[in-house]
Amino acid sequence: MIKNYLKEIEKLKSPISNEHTYRTPLENLLKSFAVKLYPNSNISIQQEVSAEKKITDYINFIYLTLDKNQIKIKNEISLYSKDLDNNIKILENMLEDFFVYKIKEIDKKDYFLSTLARKTNILKIYIELELENKESYLKNHIKGLFEDTIFNDLSDKDFADAFSQIISFSLLFYRLNERKNVDLNSFRNMPEYIPIFREFLSTINFDNLDENIRYVINLIIKSINSYDEKIFYDKLSYKERHDTDKEDPFIYAYEYFLKEFDSKTRNARGVFYTPIEAVRYIIKSIDEILKDRLNISDGIYGEEVHILDFAAGTGTFMLGAIERAFENAKKNGISGVWENIVSDFILKRLYGFEFLIVPYVLAHFRIHEYLKDLNYDYKKNDRLQLYLTNTLDNSAGGQVKMFPQMQAESDNAYRIKNEEPILVIMGNPPYNNKSEEINRKEWIENLLKDYKENLNEKKINLDDDYIKFIRFAHWKMENAEKGIIGIIVNNSFINGLTHREMRRKLMQTFDEIYILDLHGNVNKGERCPDGSMDFNIFNIKEVGVCIALFVKTGLKNNKNKGIYFNEVFGTQDYKKNYLIDKSIADEKWVELEDDKKWHWFTKVKSNEKYLKEFIGLTEIFNLFGSGCKTERDYITIHITEEELKNTILDFNNLSENKLTEKYNTKVSRDWSVDRAKKDIMENYKKYKFDLITKINYRPFDIRYTYYTGTSKGFLGTPSRKIGYNFINRKNIGLIFPRQIAGAYGFQHGLVSEFIIDVATGGAKTGSETYFAPLYLYEENSAGEFKLDSSCKPNWTDSFKEFLKNYISDNPKEILNYIYAILYSPTYRENYKEDLKYDYPRIPFTKDKKIFD
Repeated sequence: MIKNYLKEIEKLKSPISNEHTYRTPLENLLKSFAVKLYPNSNISIQQEVSAEKKITDYINFIYLTLDKNQIKIKNEISLYSKDLDNNIKILENMLEDFFVYKIKEIDKKDYFLSTLARKTNILKIYIELELENKESYLKNHIKGLFEDTIFNDLSDKDFADAFSQIISFSLLFYRLNERKNVDLNSFRNMPEYIPIFREFLSTINFDNLDENIRYVINLIIKSINSYDEKIFYDKLSYKERHDTDKEDPFIYAYEYFLKEFDSKTRNARGVFYTPIEAVRYIIKSIDEILKDRLNISDGIYGEEVHILDFAAGTGTFMLGAIERAFENAKKNGISGVWENIVSDFILKRLYGFEFLIVPYVLAHFRIHEYLKDLNYDYKKNDRLQLYLTNTLDNSAGGQVKMFPQMQAESDNAYRIKNEEPILVIMGNPPYNNKSEEINRKEWIENLLKDYKENLNEKKINLDDDYIKFIRFAHWKMENAEKGIIGIIVNNSFINGLTHREMRRKLMQTFDEIYILDLHGNVNKGERCPDGSMDFNIFNIKEVGVCIALFVKTGLKNNKNKGIYFNEVFGTQDYKKNYLIDKSIADEKWVELEDDKKWHWFTKVKSNEKYLKEFIGLTEIFNLFGSGCKTERDYITIHITEEELKNTILDFNNLSENKLTEKYNTKVSRDWSVDRAKKDIMENYKKYKFDLITKINYRPFDIRYTYYTGTSKGFLGTPSRKIGYNFINRKNIGLIFPRQIAGAYGFQHGLVSEFIIDVATGGAKTGSETYFAPLYLYEENSAGEFKLDSSCKPNWTDSFKEFLKNYISDNPKEILNYIYAILYSPTYRENYKEDLKYDYPRIPFTKDKKIFD
């Protein structure tokens, strides 16, 4: 709404503009916002004085409040600012506060959670702003204490995210726990079963916080207190709720809050609630393995069983283990001693690690409510062994003797990681396909090197967070005599080419490996065997998932040693129903044969002739690589040459601030306005528009870009060694994939006279684009390609030898033949399985008629 408002203001600007010119856009903005908040009410814009007022020149907004007959400025923001996105969020919250100043009782769960999320978001923004002041109480005391005891090297952004959620959910859970309204004093009286929060929050002097932060905290307090009590306790409580198949009210609350609070962070960190059907399948399977393979008759609550959920989230796996323990006790006829199960197993040998604040608090609260619902009476020093820690960071926390509970939290997490004899590791690690900055820790990065040994790959995509979690669990089991890992996880590791050493190392440690592939990569168009659409068991489309069970029995001669596989296709409901009453014992497992090269954890049918007699494209072309990755397509690639020239002139002539404002862009690792501007200025001075070149952006979609070859310049990753063979030169190259995913199989193979984009060949279908020039041009000693240099075919030495006795050694004829093979329906059908998993291999005929 606000961005549309700014566009309307821009349209109306003129030399004769006055105050009345802009009133209509402002009135439309206010009405739109009012209708959004009160869809069933008639809103009128009035001019009488009221308790809360906003003053604006249509770009700068001032929030005034009436306090004891004194007018005070509560906030000021400008929509002409580098930090436009933040200021838009602040203005949205200012407008909301304006419209709901006289707070009415909130009577809808979703509206309450949405309101709480928005206010928490504005609190986060103010916290970030306050952290810019290096002398502030927030920076030095609160953040410093948090880093000394819980998380090292926490960025200001991550702390603002964490602290804002601590404030909101501590108050919310206090009201749920104590059944009374909250105020600032509530922070000093948090539940004893979360001692770290009780201690941490009790140290904060809220009078020392910035006025805006205190103001928003008070708004949050008003929101929480205004929720209708009956709906509050009926909708967000375990009271008289025993059927855990029903929608979990706490999970719903958190999922909805997180979606409204910061869906980007949720998706970036891969935070998704695990379906209860998958949790029960894994827990039941672990219980059976403990009994049948490790000879522990009591299963999950056996005396030697120590269990760790390494990505505890909201405690769903921990609750699942608790339920299973009670079920076992009941079957064994000892349900009367269930309190002993709580004290000896649940509170002593069931551990959890969680990094995100709200899930951590929520997990404590859920399990506390669950046990309270069973009439368990928490004793004074009772607490779950659930700790606020980064699983992937093994550094010891600092020493803070003044805060014993926070010190204990850090020390216990470190002890469990390094000393506790964990027998079972379970959980649902993050689903993101890349690693968050907070998880790039030296310790786990060093452990990950074991998975990268001897790969000899140009790109090693093994830094995803889910792989790091697997490596952590693997490390714990390497040092144990026996153990089990039971997880639901991103399934790319079961058939990824660069994951082959990871699979080999897992096979060395575990004698039994079970993979239940649930598929579900919707974005890659996965299909069921009958051709219908396949869906994910989670509400995600970006990755497929699998249930993986790794068993280390400690037996020298295990007759069950091997890799076992099964798979399930279908709708989300079908997959959930499939899992609900099953376990490892119910599957029709197929034992996989290790091929000694790829070590697949999935069914692969390789053709021996294809592998031994055909020649791989990487054995043919000496130089090949990815296409250009611009990082900013909308700035660097244009449909017309004229549009591109205007952009080049902008980057040559405008200031960095003007460019940032005009192109609405931000800094990233591989692209920034200052580096792009520097690159353009240096090259435009020398070459003017001569570096404008065509680019094969998508199949049969030729556009224009400015190619300097500078890494992290105007183009983020220009693939210089390949690109310079095409700039102002006659050449042609083959575009091909390495690995194929999706319903339609191999439909790839293109040629281009121009440089290409990284996604030209179809990255969305799992086929990363590779590009091999037919000819290579010489470089001079300065690293510049000679404009008049001669070229030579881009063949490997081994392929040159092959061509000496072949039908033809003409480069274009060879390329034409390769291109024709890639488009042969017979070739695609006969070798469709092999084409899924590596660079294409080419059969070179000895029949000249076929070749021609």
